[in-house]
Amino acid sequence: MKNKVTEQYKIVGNFNLRGVLHSFNINKIDWNNWCFSQMQFPLIARILELGCGTGYFWGKNIYKLKSEWNITLSNFSKVMLESSQEKLEQNGINITYKVINAQDIPYEV
Repeated sequence: MKNKVTEQYKIVGNFNLRGVLHSFNINKIDWNNWCFSQMQFPLIARILELGCGTGYFWGKNIYKLKSEWNITLSNFSKVMLESSQEKLEQNGINITYKVINAQDIPYEV
């Protein structure tokens, strides 16, 4: 199973195809915007996302991000991480990108 997942996410297009499924919902509010609105971040926050995919979630909420936040986006797939970085760097938000396996998180709590 691990090899199949790794192979699946070597190509950004495969991940994007999964995202197309969300376009068939009937909700009036976009899921990414709704999900972000459910989170309560302090003014100064350290945020780590494990498995950021192509960064679509952050891209949809880019105007809500605060400069005081220290955001690290991670993925085990370097290709996904590079796609996130390309998409989000255009908006001038300071985000750190790291290849991280969610089973071996290199940070203390």
